[in-house]
Amino acid sequence: MPLAEYVLEWCDELDLPPLISEESSVVTVLVPADELPRWKRRVSHAVEHESVPARCGLGSPQPITGCSLSRQQAEQALEVAVADASPMIEFSALSTSRLILHHLDAAARAALTSPLLPLLQNDTTRGLLRSLRVFLSENAGWETAASQLGIHRHTLRQRMARVEELTGLSISSAEDRVITWLALQALQSDHVI
Repeated sequence: MPLAEYVLEWCDELDLPPLISEESSVVTVLVPADELPRWKRRVSHAVEHESVPARCGLGSPQPITGCSLSRQQAEQALEVAVADASPMIEFSALSTSRLILHHLDAAARAALTSPLLPLLQNDTTRGLLRSLRVFLSENAGWETAASQLGIHRHTLRQRMARVEELTGLSISSAEDRVITWLALQALQSDHVI
């Protein structure tokens, strides 16, 4: 059965107005904000228990004049749901880094990750990469990161100085830390690290 027919059935079951459009294999549904929890349960049940081959992206609730924004958000969430083979993803649940990385083409992604490539050369530099990741995940907190790594904070400072030498990035720069975090996320999603 085509997806649009499933959607019409679900609208009927839930006593919702069948405000849908179909374009290619994508069906867009306008659901009142107060009915969204019921809609989510119905779609999730259909995918998980009725073997309906569907993925759902949800935009944020908007007034009728904001439907196009909600649809754009839903499309972005849908792309992630398809990529992750998840039944449903809400735009509001997507991290900023995930949204940014999802829209990078191959050249931009390569440019983003290129400063970190020297840290992938061998076990020693991969240890620096791990220290960098922990340092950034602890919001550049020297004590906390050093404790998490089981090293002295001076050792961590030496490691971060070596990271700066190898990458050309400055960990004292907020902008460089953001770029580095995004690059780490890109490498992780590409299963390089």
